[in-house]
Amino acid sequence: MSGVIVLALRLLATAALYGFLAWAFIFLFRETRRQAVTLTNRRVPGIGIMIKFPGGHGTLRHFNQAAITIGRDPGCDIPSRTTPSRRAMPT
Repeated sequence: MSGVIVLALRLLATAALYGFLAWAFIFLFRETRRQAVTLTNRRVPGIGIMIKFPGGHGTLRHFNQAAITIGRDPGCDIPSRTTPSRRAMPT
């Protein structure tokens, strides 16, 4: 008799555990999907930089990315012959 009760309690505990795990995974999946949508729709504010040349004139450049690089490296967003290869990274 007590064996049947122990078996029933074990089955009940197992069902409760699997039910909780299923609820936790579903909750985490929905929360991850919601965060992905939120991050996808977030806009990065633009960066505007005024570049002044020795002659006194300057130019204003706008960037739509979170960070830019200044340096001699050809992959930099703003090339400069007077700085090291990747000198600055304003954000």
